[in-house]
Amino acid sequence: MGKNGAGKTTLIKLMLNLLVPDTGTILLEGKALNDYNNKLYNKVRAVLEGSRNAYYYMTSEQNIDYFGSLMNIKSDIIKSDSIHLLKKFDLYDHRNKNVGNFSRGMQQKLSIILSLIGSPEYLFLDEPTLGLDLVSKKELISNLKQLMYERNLTIILTSHQSDVIENLADKVYYLELAKPLKNYNSVDDFKKAYSTQKTTIRFDGKILLNGEQTTKVLEIYKDDEVNRYLTLLIENNCKILDVEVLNNLEESIYTAMKEG
Repeated sequence: MGKNGAGKTTLIKLMLNLLVPDTGTILLEGKALNDYNNKLYNKVRAVLEGSRNAYYYMTSEQNIDYFGSLMNIKSDIIKSDSIHLLKKFDLYDHRNKNVGNFSRGMQQKLSIILSLIGSPEYLFLDEPTLGLDLVSKKELISNLKQLMYERNLTIILTSHQSDVIENLADKVYYLELAKPLKNYNSVDDFKKAYSTQKTTIRFDGKILLNGEQTTKVLEIYKDDEVNRYLTLLIENNCKILDVEVLNNLEESIYTAMKEG
């Protein structure tokens, strides 16, 4: 994650060996990218945001056959992968239609299918759900989660969308321009670093706060005040019905970007 212009797409292109770094070396499995030559793309694939990743005048199957053959993947593997992935992404019935007639969501699905032919080990996705409707986004997230486990696939993605990050990310890296990369071992760790935690207490009874009578619900934004309010409710013989702690990822992302 990071603000627009922080260098997320540039970093991906460096890791794909599409750009050459001014200084330093990028290693994959302990080996410099340059040492892989074109064999790098047997291991690593990408779908870059804003790029046309398929030929519009060709069908889905024709695109898969063409790009698979460019990568020297055997025809039987292309065929089996094509059937499996087209069905998984719900494009099998559209396999003989020109891609130019596809919706944005269908084109994005096909782009990801093309990147997965031949079972790479690493997949870069740059804003993969940008512009998708809610149904298409949810289906895409679900399919990516399944593929990660089915194929032992490592996915590195950029996104500002909290639901995508919440549902897909095991680790979070936050990029700021000209600053060291920040590493968080989980989404929860990221949320804690930019905490916007809210505790909601629902209760039966009445208490006075700031001279006004309060009933039913309390919303508390500071951790150290929760116990004080719970004590106040108990002292006023209120019945506590529910305590909900919400740490909002979207607000945490906003806080991180504002601070950066």
